[in-house]
Amino acid sequence: MDTTDAPPADSTLRDVRTPDPRPRKTWGRRAAIAVLLLIVAVGATGWLGVHRAAMSASGSGYTMSLEYPQVARAGWDVPWTVTVTAPDRFQDQVTIAVTSDWFDLFESQGLSPQPREEYSDGTMSYFVLDTPPDGDTLTFDFDTYVQPTAQLGASADVWLIVDGERVADLHCRTWLMP
Repeated sequence: MDTTDAPPADSTLRDVRTPDPRPRKTWGRRAAIAVLLLIVAVGATGWLGVHRAAMSASGSGYTMSLEYPQVARAGWDVPWTVTVTAPDRFQDQVTIAVTSDWFDLFESQGLSPQPREEYSDGTMSYFVLDTPPDGDTLTFDFDTYVQPTAQLGASADVWLIVDGERVADLHCRTWLMP
């Protein structure tokens, strides 16, 4: 402190320090604000919203395609559709099997078409579906949204079973954002 700028000896300001011209706390605040602005900017682009993914697998002439939520948020509607294409015509029934724990992420609004039969072996949930009388394509939808209490996400195996034989299988992962 320069003595010419010093307050008089009887001043109450005599023991007050002169502030540092570049305090470290200011840079910390600026960095925190920059991080918050980055998060807001990423959120505004929609990158943190629902993202769909698609994959397919084939076997024994059948093709199974899956559209599923790769990234989702609690409370949001999400897509989940399995499409099966037969080589010519379908057998009377096909079975779609899905890892049972994966369904814990969701609140179900319904399945379409309604399975003829549903059962579980504790690990997989099985949906026995009647096939369309004409055509070579079957679409199976799970109308759902992510449970508000769901936190991290989960992975699932999806199998196509025809005549008791697993002909195609896929593995998917759903990540949940806060």
